Amino acid sequence: MVWTLKKNCALSPRQFGMCLGFAGVISLGIGVAWASMGFWLVFLFVLAECMVLLTAFFCYSLHAADFEKVVLTEKEIVFEFETAGKRETQRLPRFQAKAKMTETGRDKLVEFSWGAKAITVGKLVDLKSREKFFGEIKGYIC
Repeated sequence: MVWTLKKNCALSPRQFGMCLGFAGVISLGIGVAWASMGFWLVFLFVLAECMVLLTAFFCYSLHAADFEKVVLTEKEIVFEFETAGKRETQRLPRFQAKAKMTETGRDKLVEFSWGAKAITVGKLVDLKSREKFFGEIKGYIC
């Protein structure tokens, strides 16, 4: 069994970039029009706005593909996490691990534990999705 928990991003990085690019082109057009009338200060603010739009694009696209994946095999539970392009894999023995909903600050996350090792899952999805995931997976773990 495989569960993949992803953010519900409304737009892909490409779509978001196209929207910001369109806004940037419109702003640059307005800035060039004002600069052609001699108001160069407006154009400088438009350039600053375009730099902010570019920064927003990079921040959004960096985390748009983040995910948490839980794979149940015959002998173990494999956890794959990707955050900002960095991938991490952790493993727990399937039939010795325990799963529970745990309170962490303001959120309730799904925690898998075995001995002193604990792995939390569900940071990227809402509480309803976490509870649904927990309801599905607890039947597969002793």
